[in-house]
Amino acid sequence: EEKEQPAQKDSLSEAELELEKQLAAELGAASKDTVSQTSFQPAPTRQPRRYGLFQNMNPNVGVIGNFLGHKFFDSDVPGDGFTFDEAELSFRMVIDPYARADFFIAIVPPEDGIELEEGYITYMSLPLSLKAKLGLFRSKFGKLNQIHPPERPFIDVPLVYENFFGEEGLVEPGLSLSWLIPNPWDQFIELTFEFTNGQNEVSFNGGNSDDFLYLAHLKNFFDLTRNATLELGFTGITGVNDPDGKNRTFIEGIDMIYRWKPVRFNRYRSFTWQTEFLFNQREQTAGDRVHSFGFFSFLQYQLSQRWFIGTRVDYSEFPQSGDLNQQAISGLVTFWPSEFQTLRLQYRHTFGDLVEANDQIMLQWFFVIGAHGAHPY
Repeated sequence: EEKEQPAQKDSLSEAELELEKQLAAELGAASKDTVSQTSFQPAPTRQPRRYGLFQNMNPNVGVIGNFLGHKFFDSDVPGDGFTFDEAELSFRMVIDPYARADFFIAIVPPEDGIELEEGYITYMSLPLSLKAKLGLFRSKFGKLNQIHPPERPFIDVPLVYENFFGEEGLVEPGLSLSWLIPNPWDQFIELTFEFTNGQNEVSFNGGNSDDFLYLAHLKNFFDLTRNATLELGFTGITGVNDPDGKNRTFIEGIDMIYRWKPVRFNRYRSFTWQTEFLFNQREQTAGDRVHSFGFFSFLQYQLSQRWFIGTRVDYSEFPQSGDLNQQAISGLVTFWPSEFQTLRLQYRHTFGDLVEANDQIMLQWFFVIGAHGAHPY
């Protein structure tokens, strides 16, 4: 028995050697097959990023369409019927690692023709966490003024913005400088200064003076919980309101947006509360100063993946006479078939001084073709 053990070990070693030979042969055949299959397929090479002519000729192009319908009740206000409000062409492109360009061209049928809504260049990587914008742009007054009208969560313009700045809001040529302020709380705090021509004709003099329009805006963003955020902003703006440059207008604003949206459960539920207060001091030729005030407050609740309901309250005094005011209350229903189009129905009841009380129904169909920027948050 003792003599059989070495023989058993030798037989096992021979079996192992045989298995190793077979395995090596199979692996060798597999590797040859792999080589033969891939020998005619060149390895992918990374294409270098192209700049210059080709980069400049291929911006991100998008088209926004805004179709509106209006119906007034118990009022002689004209404007019933449907209208294609405007088509907006957007051209956006990163110029180089330091700057990007954005252009928005509005086509307003039939008589207003084509106009440049915005056109500016933004420098993102300046020293000291600075960002600069140069061109024609929507001023950073509050929150609402920074959003293009078709992309707002309601169809019309709140009364305070219409009375203080007009339907188009503050769109000015000039320079904007923003500084992301470092802080020990690791919060988003941004300070912006703007120097523009003051072309607004409602609160200012339409750019006929040599003086600029000066704006300062402070934005704060807070994460309250995992599901809730708060954005709080403060704005001050001043400019002359007469051709001689002797009288000035001062407008201060407070903007607040509270958002609630569950991150894990009920992903198709959300709530938004947006409010802005505006304070206006207008110097008159006689030497006195007219004080006026206005605000709007908007609530929106998401019912499901595509349905939203909302309401808005408006109050506005007139910049030329703080003793007179307008008020309005609105109700809205919004349907989002997809991120590329929005259907919205809005009812508004308006009353106050210098205006006949009226009820209005508005319908909006908003759609996007091609590239489009992220929805404003």
